[in-house]
Amino acid sequence: MRLLSQTLPLVHPAIAGAAAIAGLIPIIIHLLNRRRYHRIPWAAMRFLLAANRRSAKRVRIEQWLLLAMRVALMMLFGAALARPYYPSQAVWPLSSSRVHRIILLDNSLSMSARHGEGQTRFVAARDAALRLVASFPPGDAVSIVTMAEPAEALIGHPAYDRRFVRERLAAVSPTARSTDSAGAVSLAATLIRQSDVPAGNHAAYLLSDLPRAAWISESPQVPTTAARELRALSERLADSANHLTIVHVAEESASNVAIGDLQTTSSIIGVGVPIVVQAGVFNGGSTSVRDVTVRFLRDGQIIRRHAIPLLGPGESSVVSLTSEFGRAGTHAIEAEVSGVGADVLAIDDARFLSVEARRTTPLLIIDGKPGLEPLQGEAGFLAAALAPGASTLIGRDDRDGVRRAARVSPLEPKTISERDFDGEPLRDYTAIALCNVARLLPEQWRRLESFVLDGGGLIVFGGDLVTADNYNRFGYADGQGLLPARIRTETSAQSPGAPTSFDASELRHPIVSEFAQQPNSGLFLARVDRYLPLVPHPGRGEVCLRFSNGDAALVAGAHGKGRVQMVATTADMDWNNLPAKGDFVSLMINLVSDVVPKRGIQRNIPVGRSIHEGLSASQVSLPIRVTGPEGAAVEPQLVPDDDGLSLSAGPMEQPGWGMAMIGTDSYTYAVNVDPAESDLTSLTEAEFSAALGFPVRWWNRVEAVPRETTAARATELATTFLVLALIMVLAEVFVAMWFGSPDRGAAETAAGRGG
Repeated sequence: MRLLSQTLPLVHPAIAGAAAIAGLIPIIIHLLNRRRYHRIPWAAMRFLLAANRRSAKRVRIEQWLLLAMRVALMMLFGAALARPYYPSQAVWPLSSSRVHRIILLDNSLSMSARHGEGQTRFVAARDAALRLVASFPPGDAVSIVTMAEPAEALIGHPAYDRRFVRERLAAVSPTARSTDSAGAVSLAATLIRQSDVPAGNHAAYLLSDLPRAAWISESPQVPTTAARELRALSERLADSANHLTIVHVAEESASNVAIGDLQTTSSIIGVGVPIVVQAGVFNGGSTSVRDVTVRFLRDGQIIRRHAIPLLGPGESSVVSLTSEFGRAGTHAIEAEVSGVGADVLAIDDARFLSVEARRTTPLLIIDGKPGLEPLQGEAGFLAAALAPGASTLIGRDDRDGVRRAARVSPLEPKTISERDFDGEPLRDYTAIALCNVARLLPEQWRRLESFVLDGGGLIVFGGDLVTADNYNRFGYADGQGLLPARIRTETSAQSPGAPTSFDASELRHPIVSEFAQQPNSGLFLARVDRYLPLVPHPGRGEVCLRFSNGDAALVAGAHGKGRVQMVATTADMDWNNLPAKGDFVSLMINLVSDVVPKRGIQRNIPVGRSIHEGLSASQVSLPIRVTGPEGAAVEPQLVPDDDGLSLSAGPMEQPGWGMAMIGTDSYTYAVNVDPAESDLTSLTEAEFSAALGFPVRWWNRVEAVPRETTAARATELATTFLVLALIMVLAEVFVAMWFGSPDRGAAETAAGRGG
């Protein structure tokens, strides 16, 4: 059997090994039967032995022949079950040749784009798949994988019933989900690996509009995940140039304008506080569009229209407006485009944003050296920057002409001394700032870490009182603590040196990005006399701002659900004069915005995800009602989470607004499509082959897809071995009957007597 496996590959090598072992069974039975007889000499036996002495050699040969036939019989049956095959297209007598054909059908959002005849890309792809199935040889197996996220094996086994395959294909419908190209190709490779068809007898058919982002990388040297998976799949095919077929269902010219992004510029949203809302308008088509109108809605009411005169192919335009909210709670902001003539994909013309406005955003500031006057302590300038005139209101005219009041800042800082820290309930605050705090006890560090792990923010400012050993030991904790950097103590805990300034280059982080390309900003005109030498954590410490000498000025990092920042210098005028510059306020607000948890962010979900809302102990027993974007009721479920129980409902399959009513409280959810699906620019065969690194069978026109003629590359011999085994059974029965025939025995006895 080992010689057989070396000569002919096997579909099931393990069965071949079992058959080799089973071939020993007749030999074992033969040996056991021999041990059942015991020699007992007696007088008459000598005459019988003399009579059989002539036929003893012949009987021994007959027994060995029967034993060999029975061993061969067992091994032939085992070989048939192991399914040997010959890597050749030649068809032998009593052999068979099957191909396992896997169809990858794209049913993601972009496939809903209409062709010129009004037919969608998906319908064209599904019709092509049905034509392919009808052309497959009857003995071939078919599997189907859908490509909408997450990729799914619609038929995850080799199916031979063509009616069943056609019914499953006809039942597939387009979705609003994104494309999971890499997952679908990986799933197809898994089906090939698990297939019971011989190696070389597999073929894959990819029917898609081939979204550029999935297949074309920004760096040609680094292929996308989907391209790498398709390369791995091709290695499992005998001939990728013939066994991998691409059916490209996309027109060369398509027009599509979409809202690709909708966001607020700050995570701090308060009642009566103006915020900036930005909408990104993207032309994902191959033609220019003119006179595009962007309409903004707030809680269902139109608040602004903006016109874009011209938008070229692949171009984006950002439209901004300032708005505010008059009550606390969740609010709905919507941006939609209109005025686009032949837009082939209408579902991405609108985008939705759910935001939560707070009455206040409480902050806790711990002053390591309190002063008698508001601006004399370590935290005075910081508190004034975060809430300038926090107790006063300014007048403004609303849209209806009524004179109303607006808050200057949504932040509400509270300043305490270091000795009052233990008495403060940290859960009442969104972020904490340490301003030149000398040291904290181990238990206090544990309280801070627990606060950050649960989603709170922490900002640490330097100063002459800071004890580096304490911060490094309990805050940094050999890189396992909550601080994203340690304070270098090898030379000095402070770096007096010559005055330095902040570096104006490489301002990529959102905290400082607004100061880029502004060399005359007050941030870069400030003088820094002293600072703590910070050494960022190599894995989670990001340097957001540097001094002109290259040392880190601001290091940020995530810890659990929260974020932590370390500022090397002070928050007052002791070590620098930044508080005297106008940009100090903007920088401090940006610092807080980065660490303050974004309330309500979980209410913005992509299509295909479920809504999720944490419940308080009092809300668990209240009636809950959930509606999806299409207005249909969605069955809610209570699921456990870290803090108790949460509401879960979905998944949501269409973009739009969802609503959850928990008792009398209402929560608005925004469900959006993947903006990458709005890019309808078409790939060429040359671009696709270059991304993969090898040629493929390519069909651009769906109606031109020919009758499938891809032949198998291996011939199965299981039937041949099975027929040989049946012949061996008949031969063994005949030989056994002949050897044991009474007439033959009588003839041999008579011949012995005559001799």
